Amino acid sequence: MGAYYVSFVNRDIPYMYAVSADELGSDDIFYLEHLHHVEPKDFVLVKHSRECIILNKALGDKLKEAESIITKVMRSKYLPEKLIDKLAELTDFESSCILQKYYCDWRDELRKRELNRQAMSMLKSAKSLRISWKVKRNKEIIKELFDIGYGIYKKEAVCDYQQGAENAFMYGYLLGVQSQKGGVANEQN
Repeated sequence: MGAYYVSFVNRDIPYMYAVSADELGSDDIFYLEHLHHVEPKDFVLVKHSRECIILNKALGDKLKEAESIITKVMRSKYLPEKLIDKLAELTDFESSCILQKYYCDWRDELRKRELNRQAMSMLKSAKSLRISWKVKRNKEIIKELFDIGYGIYKKEAVCDYQQGAENAFMYGYLLGVQSQKGGVANEQN
């Protein structure tokens, strides 16, 4: 079994560039034909990679305006329906639907990235409060709390991983609260 690695998007909006239909790669053609049901010669946009959208050079004068609309859509925190409609007027309805799907995927990618940043910040805070040191000292109690939640001591098979994880989390949370109260008490003395 190989290693599993998760990566996050680095850009705040996808990179865009224009190519002709003849320059599309096999993945791009596959997405257009099988996922979006669009003929490659008629494409307006296609997601080339997680962080890149390809536009069709054949848009000509409309290319800059389409790129501007897509940039504004991808920067938006909430789905900008008027901009999606504007792209539909500029190009076609199918392209606006494709952009809407890409927008939803992009917002999900940004949400995952932000959650990861918040989690890393919390872990850093926990280490600075020496909570991780306290947790490491108490590995046996954490394992026991997990086992209780998991259902090891119940007669029927439970296997509730979520409850075990919640029990372990609650213990870590309790250690954090105690650590903060201890820190405040030490500062007052």
